[in-house]
Amino acid sequence: GDSLGAIRLLSILKDYPITAADITNLKTPKLIAEKLLGTKALNLNLDQYTLTSGAPLSEPQLNIYLDIVMHQKKESYLIPLKMKLDKYSLNDITKALDKIVDVHPILKGYIDNSSDTPFIKIGKKPLVKVVNKINREGLIKFLTSSFDINQELSRFLFNKEDKSLYAVFHHMIFDGLSTMVFSNHLLDILNKKEVSKDTTFLKASSFSSEIKKTKLYKEAELFYEKEFVDNENIVEVISDIGVNKPSFNSLKLKVDQNKINEFIKKHEITKNVLFTSVFAYTLSRFTNASKSYLAMIENGRDRLDAMNSIGMFVNTLPILIDCANDSISNFIKKSKEKIYQTINYNFYPFRELKHKY
Repeated sequence: GDSLGAIRLLSILKDYPITAADITNLKTPKLIAEKLLGTKALNLNLDQYTLTSGAPLSEPQLNIYLDIVMHQKKESYLIPLKMKLDKYSLNDITKALDKIVDVHPILKGYIDNSSDTPFIKIGKKPLVKVVNKINREGLIKFLTSSFDINQELSRFLFNKEDKSLYAVFHHMIFDGLSTMVFSNHLLDILNKKEVSKDTTFLKASSFSSEIKKTKLYKEAELFYEKEFVDNENIVEVISDIGVNKPSFNSLKLKVDQNKINEFIKKHEITKNVLFTSVFAYTLSRFTNASKSYLAMIENGRDRLDAMNSIGMFVNTLPILIDCANDSISNFIKKSKEKIYQTINYNFYPFRELKHKY
């Protein structure tokens, strides 16, 4: 929850070039204020595109698009959702669905790849299917059928029997936090509350191109160069002794939640930092290496005031963590610094890093 709290604070501080990682790391109002005093606004033009023009795919969207095109992953990247709506009439539900796709036009989005630069464009309203009853096989087919990316990338089904709405969204227009936004806003509409129009996905596209013109982008480039240019050896999980194929084991650990909270408070970290550090350290023992390479994901909403937006904003961040023998305190401190440094450069294209390193 720390990153969500930070994003809420950023909605107030949106005129300042500060990130969720800054807020989570700095913790106190005094330190955050000092950071603000030492920063300069980026002054990016985020209003380059309209609903009529559409927009080039943002970096997070482009990562998915390229993976689909290069590896034929047509059945991948489907995000299902189910909502029990037994308190509302079918007429109210269908009207609410009409309304929410107008409020969040990206739900009408499709990919136009007729030119060298793929665009997200706004098409017609997605399919809403109403059935009296649906069997297991029919529901599985609805939830798992692939999308034609050149047509609308969402679909809906309302089952009268269990009064449930089922929906499927393509990951290019929808991420994990979008599930919460969609559910909350649909209920708001059903309960006659106002919901503001959301075109943040257009700003995300502008941001992906505009940030490349800044000194901050060059900073990120140098940061990753320092991280990866002299660390080219790829390490793999070592083989089990006497076994020529991978084997598996599981171990149940009893965790005292209070002790975890005490540890987090003592070291001034988040649960994300703790478990990323633990994973990196564990991985280093299974690769017999002093450094761990791994990838984190980060919600990517902090620079766009996108707390109540639907879209694909998630960034994939490669990270290199030094797991050489050290005290727990020092290891956690170094790991924390590296994680927040990496998140601060969350805009740097993953595909560029993959190509370079």
